[in-house]
Amino acid sequence: MAVKCPPRYSVWENDKGGKIFVEDAIEVDGTFFVTIVPYADRNDIDVWADEVDDEQWAELIETDGIRQTGIEPPDSN
Repeated sequence: MAVKCPPRYSVWENDKGGKIFVEDAIEVDGTFFVTIVPYADRNDIDVWADEVDDEQWAELIETDGIRQTGIEPPDSN
């Protein structure tokens, strides 16, 4: 399954209550890498982030049923 690179600061959820936040997403040479954190920890600078590639991202969408539900850029204060 071909998937697009998710937008930076996007919020993703599934029907089971799982929710993640995309801190960063970059495309390099036809592939992409996504840095994700649990949604509840999105403002914690000490949280451990996971980086997944495009194949792992596609698997998250397919097996976990996550879908984009919004975009939440950080405050500009």
